[in-house]
Amino acid sequence: MIDLKSSDSGQLRLEVAPSEVEVGNTYPILAMVTNILESDEGHALLELNHSIHAHIRITSAEKLEMLKARAFEPGIFIAKVIKTVPLIEIDCQTIVFGKSSSHSA
Repeated sequence: MIDLKSSDSGQLRLEVAPSEVEVGNTYPILAMVTNILESDEGHALLELNHSIHAHIRITSAEKLEMLKARAFEPGIFIAKVIKTVPLIEIDCQTIVFGKSSSHSA
């Protein structure tokens, strides 16, 4: 189930109920990076849509910089669900972003 929630700051956000996905299955997730929680050589932990934690493998510093530059832009995250409680946690295999709006300005 997808609910429209209001945060403490008054902003609206979509929230996916954990019962909608099953651990071990792979799903395409339409989301945006809302925070980079941690990053080190070869790995990053991203927050998607303020409510999903995504583990990704980073192959270069340029890839991490690209993620930072594309934060808050919609993308499709192909990911395997590894945990649903207390929040959804995924292992992201592929990220697809659309054409950058900065190139067409």
